[in-house]
Amino acid sequence: LDFGEDEVLRAGDEENIVMHVSNTGDVAVYQVSAVSESDNPWLDRREFYFGRLAPGETRSYATRVSIHEGYGAETVPVKVVLQDSGRRVLAKLESQVTTVDRPMPRLEYSVVLRDDGTGASRGDGDGRPEKGEVIDFEITFENVGEGATGEAYARLKNRSGRALDLRDGGVELGTLRDRDGEICKAEGAGCRATILPGERFTARMSFALPNVPDDGVWNLDLQVGDHRAYDYASVQRGGFYEFFQLEEKIALVAGEDLPLHHRSPPVIEISRQPDSQVALDQIVISGEVIEDQSIRDVMIFHGKDKVFYRGGDGQTRTMPFTVERTLKSGGNNFYVLARDQHGLTATKSLTVWSEKDPS
Repeated sequence: LDFGEDEVLRAGDEENIVMHVSNTGDVAVYQVSAVSESDNPWLDRREFYFGRLAPGETRSYATRVSIHEGYGAETVPVKVVLQDSGRRVLAKLESQVTTVDRPMPRLEYSVVLRDDGTGASRGDGDGRPEKGEVIDFEITFENVGEGATGEAYARLKNRSGRALDLRDGGVELGTLRDRDGEICKAEGAGCRATILPGERFTARMSFALPNVPDDGVWNLDLQVGDHRAYDYASVQRGGFYEFFQLEEKIALVAGEDLPLHHRSPPVIEISRQPDSQVALDQIVISGEVIEDQSIRDVMIFHGKDKVFYRGGDGQTRTMPFTVERTLKSGGNNFYVLARDQHGLTATKSLTVWSEKDPS
């Protein structure tokens, strides 16, 4: 089997997996095929077809895989079983395949209300939400992460019924660029909106305020996420779907300024972790969560088992964590989850393959 370069797959890239089969016997074999098995979902149940192989004949079959952009670093075995038309096992093969993760983006954002006639807005220009106005919800993003966004977006959801008319509630974030980072047109192959590391991008969504709610407050939900560049392991493998996107509640008080609104999700820093493959019983994972305002809580899961929890006190900006765990034979998935006082989230996933004897 050939897996890309040196049996290394890179998250976000497309690679060919090539299987070569030689018939070293003295009779032909028919309808030869193979199926792979792996904990990596992009390498699991891949099929290879060779048909008839005469004595001494060699054939190759390639299948293309595209690893999810947010897939983490890991090294796992891939098993392949070769069979003939009667499902007789002709050969078995096992290979170690390493997946290299890519740097992820991290979006900070600030919100300003516009009612000054610019864009779709209409009002008296004081930036305060009032009955009869059309508000542009202007949000400025800065990518403070090490990787570019994939398909980043922002959305507003109306929680005030008929008192608020959401006219433009979603926006794609970033400048259109191709795979080489060059500016491109929307219809171009591989062209998509991207925010590069260190880059800022400003977008607007709009809504009208036909009536004032009984309590004088218009309520919205703001959602910010990325369909491609997110922690795949924590969200899809771990099932922590609520950590897929940043989400917070926005309360607009009639006739009042929106309080200074800058949001920065927590940062998870790992200072100690095991290799992706070990022959150990015990491992230690340590690090800290950093937040610019206040940490709500930090959790760590080993598979489905919660092995660490610590809550903040409303003023905690730095929270260290350490867990020592006994590994099971095979794949061990760890998920570090953090939330701040506004409900914004951060995740970090680790996969450790234990080669210890299960006995």
